[in-house]
Amino acid sequence: MIEYKKTRSKFWLKIFDDEATHTNISANKMVMGLLQEISPHLISCSPKGWKESSNIQGNYNLWIPNDRMDWDALEIVETWAERANQHIWLGTNKNTAPYFCGDEVDYCLAADWNIDLESQKRTIIGEAEYQLKYNFPRGVLSKENAYGYASILSDAIFDCLDCLPIDLDDFIVVSMPSVKEKQNKLAWLLAEHVADAKGALFVKATLKKDKPQMKEQTIEDKIRIWRHIFTDSTMLEFSSDIRGKNILIIDDLYQSGASIWCFAEYLKECCDARTVIAVTPVKALKDDGNR
Repeated sequence: MIEYKKTRSKFWLKIFDDEATHTNISANKMVMGLLQEISPHLISCSPKGWKESSNIQGNYNLWIPNDRMDWDALEIVETWAERANQHIWLGTNKNTAPYFCGDEVDYCLAADWNIDLESQKRTIIGEAEYQLKYNFPRGVLSKENAYGYASILSDAIFDCLDCLPIDLDDFIVVSMPSVKEKQNKLAWLLAEHVADAKGALFVKATLKKDKPQMKEQTIEDKIRIWRHIFTDSTMLEFSSDIRGKNILIIDDLYQSGASIWCFAEYLKECCDARTVIAVTPVKALKDDGNR
């Protein structure tokens, strides 16, 4: 039996191989949806298809007898699951769930924590994010070191994207909306780099007027501020038409998720976005913002 799960991550998959008769695959709803896209052939090997668990709501089982199993397809899924489980798959948490339906973002993942759960020291990716976000703008980081840290962050984002069953040719890449004066921040630079490297269209989401400093706000206030921005047609301008498109949001750090979830809510409700995916290199240990 192989189980793929990670602390505080939504990713859960279990594969039980009874070598004599059958293989049983169990997954939550999110991973079931991913498997439908990643290996439809493996799913079709089951004579019954996915069945919701009678014991655990939201879990699904797939039974495949040995005489119908494609072992190569199963191996591909196991290799994918091992890689995907290295990252943190995110949803709403106890602080944001009261404000959202939960389906505003189709898939949301961070490559790693910014702080290691056990050592309480910055992870490799967390150190890269910290150095580029805070030390490089102050001029205390050499360009050579900055390029090295930038490579770490971009590789982390690309690895997350490689775990998703998407074609970026069909996506528009954006970062969180910002005034023009702040569009040289790390999150924007990462989004532009991802779009350029993958040949996708990068669209600027420009605020006409700066928003309050979000670090000083409660989660409730952050949501209120962003929703006010998104309901005011004079506050936001896109550099290209995004209506009815698939959207990839790139940010530098995910904390409570309030900002990303508000943006995704707007993209789906007001811009008819078909799919919204969010990727960040790091997830903060705290879910409740800075206050």
